[in-house]
Amino acid sequence: MALSGAEELRFDIELNAGEQVEVHVRHVPLKMFDGPMVWVQFGLGHAEPSDSPDAEFDQAVATAAEADIAIVVVATTEDVESEGFDRKTLELPGRQNELAAVNPHTVVVVNAGSPVELPWAEDVAAVLLTWFPGQECGAALADVLLGAHEPGGRLPTTWPARKENSPVLRVTPTDGALAYEESIFVGYRAWEKTGAEPRYWFGHGLGYTTWEYLSGGFVPSDASCVRSP
Repeated sequence: MALSGAEELRFDIELNAGEQVEVHVRHVPLKMFDGPMVWVQFGLGHAEPSDSPDAEFDQAVATAAEADIAIVVVATTEDVESEGFDRKTLELPGRQNELAAVNPHTVVVVNAGSPVELPWAEDVAAVLLTWFPGQECGAALADVLLGAHEPGGRLPTTWPARKENSPVLRVTPTDGALAYEESIFVGYRAWEKTGAEPRYWFGHGLGYTTWEYLSGGFVPSDASCVRSP
């Protein structure tokens, strides 16, 4: 893809049903570098007519609201999250928050590489964070949702309920310099200093069971395991 991948251009056109049209593709090859290998590659794709993005979103909301149990996947995109630039907000792109909260019997799968605001977290049945899981995402997600595997991961970061609650917000350099005015008060120290309550603390993570420690802190051989309702 680094050598042959090209920008994808999309166009919406209006066509009359039953009327044939001719499509012409004009491709001007450009030699990108000097060398013995030269190739030309292009493609033409088409898709069936579809509703507007707002109409499709409204249909998704209606489907989720009517379902007995809904599994809703929300995500960030390469437009808002990358290693090459800082994010301007912790909000999920678009209208995804509206979709997550329409049914109380919803499992929301959050596909993001860093913290995002989850204003509906207390209104849904469960929240599952997958980060960016790669090509085996579907199989791994199905195993966790169906109980074949325990969702054993724990948060490596603290997630604020709202961006404004974050103890460190000044992260943009001025004239090429960024003063670390918070000194040692970063991470959990910053949260303890401000007294703000995050959405989820560092290390947070639930599973399919709850554990009870007995006898003042050590785990005896007959420690009880109580299954969550």
